[in-house]
Amino acid sequence: MNKRNRDDVDLYPSILSTSYDIAQLWEVEGEVEKFANEKDDAKEELCGLEELDSINNPTFKAGSEKNRKVSNRFDEEGVFSMNCARHGVPIRLYEIYNGEGRKYALAAISHLMSLLGNSQKLLTMYDIICLCKGKLESCIPGLKERAPLYLVTVFHAYARSMHCQVQHHPRVVNGSGNTDGEGVERFWSTANRFISMIRQMSKFNRKSLLTDVVYHFRQNKMLEIPGQILKKYTNAMKKVSELNITNEKFFALEEQWSEHVEIVMIPATPAAVQILIDKAEQETHVSRYSYYLKLTVEYLLLNDLRDESGRKIEITTKKDINRNNFLVDQIKQLQSVYGYAMINSLDNPALQEHRERIIEVRYNVMNTFVKHLLFAILMKEHKISQPGLFGTAKAARVILSLEILKKKAEAIILMINKFVETSYSTQAEIDRRKKKTVGKEVERIRLYAAENGLDLPTP
Repeated sequence: MNKRNRDDVDLYPSILSTSYDIAQLWEVEGEVEKFANEKDDAKEELCGLEELDSINNPTFKAGSEKNRKVSNRFDEEGVFSMNCARHGVPIRLYEIYNGEGRKYALAAISHLMSLLGNSQKLLTMYDIICLCKGKLESCIPGLKERAPLYLVTVFHAYARSMHCQVQHHPRVVNGSGNTDGEGVERFWSTANRFISMIRQMSKFNRKSLLTDVVYHFRQNKMLEIPGQILKKYTNAMKKVSELNITNEKFFALEEQWSEHVEIVMIPATPAAVQILIDKAEQETHVSRYSYYLKLTVEYLLLNDLRDESGRKIEITTKKDINRNNFLVDQIKQLQSVYGYAMINSLDNPALQEHRERIIEVRYNVMNTFVKHLLFAILMKEHKISQPGLFGTAKAARVILSLEILKKKAEAIILMINKFVETSYSTQAEIDRRKKKTVGKEVERIRLYAAENGLDLPTP
């Protein structure tokens, strides 16, 4: 850890002492340092942020490893603030040294846990919460047992990948209402006017002034809360009125959405799709019957060994005899329990029929997955087309996320096409199942929607 140029005279002038307000608002010594050696676990919780970093997106400062100290003029590089997500009121401030590492988030949540009652629910919103929630739960005792809701702040959420958004987007996940998590940004927009004033101040005076700013901001927020509650309630009732659907239709849509979320929570990569395929085979009778056929084929091959002249070779080794007995026992058990028919030849049509059934299961899994990706693309395109969004920073993030999603969908379509070419025998079957480009598939869905009275605007 770098040595800091701390001066007791600078921190605590002889005629002054730390006020109660400063002591309550600012970190205490060692509060952050105890988390300084915690290693990041981002590799286990990737969410699309690495894709944004790969094209040098400067927005995600909290997650950037390049955002480190570039000047030795000042010990402090800034201030880290923990605010109430619902009302935006600052709760704790930390001086930043050596860049905005995750140790500050760990210290902030650890402090919050010391203030909360046992029954209080916890909603945590942070620009990169998807990358550090595992570290939070492993480092802070009792946090995981509270089952907190982890959400990315709205401003950054639209640039995340879909499998991250369905888990952490406050406009998608139930439980956060209209909370956007941008209270910190609103506070700093107020406090920024004091930057030039405090730049050359002593540490003590700087803390004192920022403390006054916080308490003034907090007082104003308290006065605004009744109006905010009324405004949010009015907006919520307006949205309910605009839906204009029955409870039955609402619950049907909720069920469809849950199915969509379950699928797109899987990262859009060929490896993840293969996991889906394996899971689908295991969850159906196909897996059990596959095991039966595998044993049967092995038994038939073992009992049909032949020499170079074509004469049958009898099983004589102890290893082969034991294996043969095991196969016979397992095959009889499966036939008895599940009623499987006896297969006496490798030419039995059941083997080919089962192969075709497996191919269809695998194709359906990939096809369903890409359909949900296309639906996610349509959702993002619809978001961009909304009035007043064009040209905004929010639109830029949605567009960036949309382009990444399209590239991933193209990769899955390529995977489907290769599978179709190698798995189906006739050209008619291949032509019927092969996908085209993402753009053409999206247009096909849009055309189908228009024919059924649904308007899906083009961005």
